[in-house]
Amino acid sequence: DALPAENRPISDATVDAATIAIAVLLAASLGALPFVWRNRGADVLIRWAVPIILLGVVLWDPTGRWWMDASAGTKTGTSPLVERHAASAAELGGAAAFLAARGAEGPVRFFSFHPELATIGRGGCCDYHKHVLDPTGEATLVGNRALRLGLQDIQGYDPVQDARYYSYIHVLNGRDQDYHEAGIMPEGLESPLLDMLNARYAVVPAGRPPADQPELAKLIQDWPTVYKDEQVLVLENPDALPRAWIVHEADRVTREQALTRLLDPEFDPRERALVELSGVHVDPAGEPAEDRATVTSYEPDRITLEARSDAPGFLVLSEVYNPGWTAYVDGEEVQLYRANYLFRGVELPSGAHHVEFRYEPASLQTGLMVSSVA
Repeated sequence: DALPAENRPISDATVDAATIAIAVLLAASLGALPFVWRNRGADVLIRWAVPIILLGVVLWDPTGRWWMDASAGTKTGTSPLVERHAASAAELGGAAAFLAARGAEGPVRFFSFHPELATIGRGGCCDYHKHVLDPTGEATLVGNRALRLGLQDIQGYDPVQDARYYSYIHVLNGRDQDYHEAGIMPEGLESPLLDMLNARYAVVPAGRPPADQPELAKLIQDWPTVYKDEQVLVLENPDALPRAWIVHEADRVTREQALTRLLDPEFDPRERALVELSGVHVDPAGEPAEDRATVTSYEPDRITLEARSDAPGFLVLSEVYNPGWTAYVDGEEVQLYRANYLFRGVELPSGAHHVEFRYEPASLQTGLMVSSVA
């Protein structure tokens, strides 16, 4: 609740609570000084004084505003970083406003492609995260900006990136990048793996692409423009898969086989799924075009769908598989499969069904129990 009705990174209530807590700690530390002096000597007193000094510094400037302003040569009372991020969140505009409006209709993903902001076209790895304060970086939503704006970006910098997602992006691009990075490179723009990520939109710079950026020119030519302003274009991927879909063929594969099969031109993810466990039962649909899988609720730890098919099928959800997730069909827990190397999948009987995915990791329950006992 402390984070941000006013779209500020740290609210006044949070700062006040932290200041009171630090003040109590500082008072307790100062009160203990006579005891330390009488019983432990000067050497211990010096070691004791260090955290007291640090507590005093934090109490004086709990949000680090003075230090950041001093380094930037400003005296505004708020760091430039805080001001720029607060403005971006409070005043959605341009591509961000367009994507937010589309996201309100249902979950959808995008990615940015701006060769001039990164080394992706020149033999290196993505550097989008270094341009978080650049005007062009703001306009094209690079540098994990989407996270703060509540948008869903398939790119970003993450110090603890999921290993399978890293491998998936590596194969998608056809070459490596820093393992903290997940960026779409020129070679990946036509990959079928991009479509399975529900990457519906691409945000690219406006204007005529330079001659040394043929991939960007081709992308603008091949994908329809659905939004345009002076800084950016938003292009729509005509081949992007929905967030969830139903197939009526399933093959069992190993982890190593899965990525290779996904790149096979004969493999169509709209008709077939690859799973790493046996036991999936599907039948051909009488009217596969009538299959439906619609996301009705999307939360960080709970996703619900309404699905329908006239034959037993397999529902693929374009969300990263994790064993902490549990699947339910019409209220009954069912087996959650790893589908197409990266995603989640469940079996569906014929007919209409309510499907729910909940994040219920056993590690959380165990951790709560251990912490409570401790």
